[in-house]
Amino acid sequence: MKSLLPFLIIAFIFLLVKEPFHPSDLYTEIPKGSEELTEMYPLFNQTFTYLGEGSQLIAFVSEDGTTVLKLFKKKHKKSFKFSRLLSSITKNRKQSQRNWSIKFQDTCRRYKMAFAELKEESGLLGLHLHHTKDPLIMMLSVHHKTYQVDLSKHPFIIQKRAILAPEYAKQHPEEARRALKEFFRVRLERGFSDPRQTFSTNYGFIEGKAIQLDVGKIEHFEGDPSAEIAKIDDRVDYWILRILESNR
Repeated sequence: MKSLLPFLIIAFIFLLVKEPFHPSDLYTEIPKGSEELTEMYPLFNQTFTYLGEGSQLIAFVSEDGTTVLKLFKKKHKKSFKFSRLLSSITKNRKQSQRNWSIKFQDTCRRYKMAFAELKEESGLLGLHLHHTKDPLIMMLSVHHKTYQVDLSKHPFIIQKRAILAPEYAKQHPEEARRALKEFFRVRLERGFSDPRQTFSTNYGFIEGKAIQLDVGKIEHFEGDPSAEIAKIDDRVDYWILRILESNR
């Protein structure tokens, strides 16, 4: 019996480890108050290819390379580790799912704020956060495998594709510095800030203009604007300095 134990453990782990992507991994709860996307439906005739993902969203890029589709995950899904396996066995699944739903609702709220107040500064083209009657069949390509998904049943975000900030800054450091500082000034004038300011992953550039790719943590700003600008300018300068040093 002892000799069978390692094989049983391996078989158990194999059953728990899912393929990298499957439509069943996508969130299906959709709150009210989303934007209609009827005029954008022709865009969805393209196949969208897997681009990358974070803890909450999976991103796909259009065939023409101009547009990014962001889909919500059903649950927080990270790469397999044995410690995560043990944690998943012991944690309260119902509470975990409630927490995930709260996070989803909060992210939707912030994207709605950005769509209403920072549309140009975020590159947002549309939000689909409620069920629509007509089917919206799209082809999603992940690791050379194609899935047909009816997105009318899923919440998603449509956004312009941008060059990630580090990539742009390596080629145009001074332009990136000026554009980022201008972006933060405009965002603050609109009454918003973001406690993270993660330049390397949350910001990008379209035709030399800085935009915020991930607005999932924006919040209304109520502090001293001058002090906030000075703090952000210092962070931009430091970040650009590190970019310049990495280019040497």
